Amino acid sequence: MRNDANGVIGASTSSLAAGISADVAMRRDPDSPNVQYSSGPTNPKLIPLSGGRALIAIVDDEESVRKALVRVLRAAGFTARGYPSGEEFLDSWHFDRPDCLVLDLQMPGLSGTEVQRSLNTAGARFPIVIITAHDSPGLRDECISAGAIEYLSKPLDVRTLVKAVSRLVSPTDQA
Repeated sequence: MRNDANGVIGASTSSLAAGISADVAMRRDPDSPNVQYSSGPTNPKLIPLSGGRALIAIVDDEESVRKALVRVLRAAGFTARGYPSGEEFLDSWHFDRPDCLVLDLQMPGLSGTEVQRSLNTAGARFPIVIITAHDSPGLRDECISAGAIEYLSKPLDVRTLVKAVSRLVSPTDQA
């Protein structure tokens, strides 16, 4: 796993939280103690706080990627939980009820598209961010038409991932 100066996750070694700290600094809203805002320069987003922090599920068979994404999303203020397989996630999503799913496509056992189909059949209603190192023509369209909201190619820019997840779990935009 690697983290370059631009916050990109790849395959070598890691310390990812430092790569995103400037983009995810948070502050509390004095008028609403259960809400905090991202401090980005434009269009801050509402994010639930502890006790109501958004739960982000990360499904990726590559342990180093999964653990790095969990750390990055926790550093960004989310509750994050990793799953090593689509099967393990499908066995637990009814209990965990994630607010957003970050889902790898190429995995042994159930692929990301099979997990997505199972969730659709079960009536799951939470946003899905697809991540893949094996992008191919038509794959993005297939995932989006099956209900994914975001589609990101590996190596991932963690800032892009954090911004996407923040946008997807935020109840409203603030001007």
